[in-house]
Amino acid sequence: MVAQGFRLGSGAGALRQVLAGAKIGCINLALRAIVVAVIGVALAVLAAPEGGAIRLQRGQVTEPASEWLGDQNPSSLPRVLVETIRQDPYSFFRRVNRVWTERVCQAFGSEKMPSVRLHGDAHVEQYGLTATAQGLDDFDDSAEGPAVVDLVRFIGSLDLAAARRGWRANRAIDQFLDGYQRGLQDPSYSPRAPGVVQRLRAKPVQTPAAFLASSEGRMEAVPPEVEPQARKALELVAAAATTMPPGYFALKRIGALQMGVGSYTTPKFLMRVEGPSAAPDDDVILEAKEVSDLGGVTCITTPDDGKAVRVITGSRQIGRLRHQVLSVIPDLRSDAPPRREYWLRSWDRTYAEVRIPDLRSNRDLEELAHDAGAQ
Repeated sequence: MVAQGFRLGSGAGALRQVLAGAKIGCINLALRAIVVAVIGVALAVLAAPEGGAIRLQRGQVTEPASEWLGDQNPSSLPRVLVETIRQDPYSFFRRVNRVWTERVCQAFGSEKMPSVRLHGDAHVEQYGLTATAQGLDDFDDSAEGPAVVDLVRFIGSLDLAAARRGWRANRAIDQFLDGYQRGLQDPSYSPRAPGVVQRLRAKPVQTPAAFLASSEGRMEAVPPEVEPQARKALELVAAAATTMPPGYFALKRIGALQMGVGSYTTPKFLMRVEGPSAAPDDDVILEAKEVSDLGGVTCITTPDDGKAVRVITGSRQIGRLRHQVLSVIPDLRSDAPPRREYWLRSWDRTYAEVRIPDLRSNRDLEELAHDAGAQ
């Protein structure tokens, strides 16, 4: 089968004119030039014969998908994930964020740009909502680096999202950059909730009991050593969370979690804890996720490859969705090195993520893009 995909072009030299004379932390309207001259997110072909290797064709050059997937060779990935990225360019795009970022770094390597707090993997389907807030969430890859990392990533996602729906991305890209500039000029600028958010909020919300049951339904068996590790980790969180009632973090059940696309193979766990009282319906669901490895990505900086504090920092500095629990815990799988920290967050039963099929019109995409730019 054949699907449309993408390529990442270069042309970073054009950015000189964009940034010429700009003040630190401020990029003016000339940033729109990136859309054509710099970002170069052009549609190409993602050729994926049934049962065959995934290859990216860019002009006259055919590139194996392994060049983008890195050490995640298709043959080593779960079949369900391979089929997903074979059939859908957007899913492939979600899977290859690290290599995408590395290529952005290469394209802009000769430019001197200020370092800012990055989302790190900003794209349309990272946009989430709760009953009270909306915006880009999931700060797994948050770090410090040039703003162009987030700009290129999000505009690439607009291009692919629009292509999937048979639309043109031009106006959505303009709206994204307009929101971005207005947010720089006025940090208090807050666009109204996009129409797609209003529609998703109007849907019935699970009852507490149904939410807890559906969360437990996602839990898969874990190795024997995980549960005692989790109990020790939660004791550390409880000791620091002095405003929580005693027993709040008492573990009632734990299971492995397998979901997502970009993070499908990242170790993740779901935990059900006691919550504010002994009543079962106010139990709390916590997700623990191993921090991603960003070591070696040339234009970004992280505290340490194994430290998850950067995720917490990104969530607090850029994020709009507030989590009742947001913390860092030790590795849940082993006491033996090398160990990677996990970041821990609570789930909100009103939470939903915008998916491309939720977008009914190009206007929906434009409104979402504008709000994400402002964020």
